[in-house]
Amino acid sequence: MVVGYDVFHKRGKKSQLAYCGTVSRNFTRYWSKTLEMTAETQEMVTQLDDLVTESCEAFKELNKVYPK
Repeated sequence: MVVGYDVFHKRGKKSQLAYCGTVSRNFTRYWSKTLEMTAETQEMVTQLDDLVTESCEAFKELNKVYPK
């Protein structure tokens, strides 16, 4: 599984987190999610562990096994 994330900031707006993870063994299918971040978490992505867990569950649903 390959994952990536980024945080987008715009002055006067809440930051946005984008997360993506591969869910197929040959890296051709993806699971993604965006979240609006609170002001307190600007660059500290406290939700990252939940996103990784969710993407691992999506991988398991497709492949019947968790990623290594």
